[in-house]
Amino acid sequence: MRNVVLIIAEQDRYTIIKNLVNNNGSKRRDAIKFGCSERTIYRYISGYKAKGKAFFCHGNHKHKPATILESIR
Repeated sequence: MRNVVLIIAEQDRYTIIKNLVNNNGSKRRDAIKFGCSERTIYRYISGYKAKGKAFFCHGNHKHKPATILESIR
């Protein structure tokens, strides 16, 4: 398995969902904490169970933006 590095927001999401799955916590409370719907919490839980920590890493995580300006030489 590859080493997954998450930014702070992704790491917070991962930790909360991990605790929710392990301790069977309140999905409604966590939805309010994230500012999202309960449906999204269920999606996070299913993604966590399928892919683990890698689910929370954004797909474009280590790529340079297409609109970045190269330095002028």
